[in-house]
Amino acid sequence: DKGKVYNIEKIKEELKNTNNFDIYFKKKKLPEFLKNYEEAFAILNCSLAVQSKVSLERAGITDKTDIYTEGGFRNNDTYNALLTAIFPGSEIYLTSMKEATAFGAAILAKIADEKIDPLKLKDSFSIEQIRVNKVSFGGISGYIKEFLARI
Repeated sequence: DKGKVYNIEKIKEELKNTNNFDIYFKKKKLPEFLKNYEEAFAILNCSLAVQSKVSLERAGITDKTDIYTEGGFRNNDTYNALLTAIFPGSEIYLTSMKEATAFGAAILAKIADEKIDPLKLKDSFSIEQIRVNKVSFGGISGYIKEFLARI
């Protein structure tokens, strides 16, 4: 929307106090895409995928590193498809892990408590991996460039 920034908390509060959604949008000059669920969902996912790119790169992840999506995001086909476009040199996988943070904490606690080599635990569990099919999204590089210019 030409670089305009909208405060989502302010929008949510104001929407609670209005009876007419259309009048609110016109009065506040909010982007029209927010009226359309599918379009808003796609734009939100694009934003989240680009934010993931920034975070992963800051953590040292490159375009040649396998990336795993777990938890609720593994059910978001749009987000995962966008990741394949943003990281074309990487394989994107969905995992069967539902509580990865708790699982990781438990593994670390076991390693620390029993003073064992983490590699000795590798056969103690398995995690299903499902590869996400690669897709290409025209214009994604322009969106990324514009996003990065604002952070």
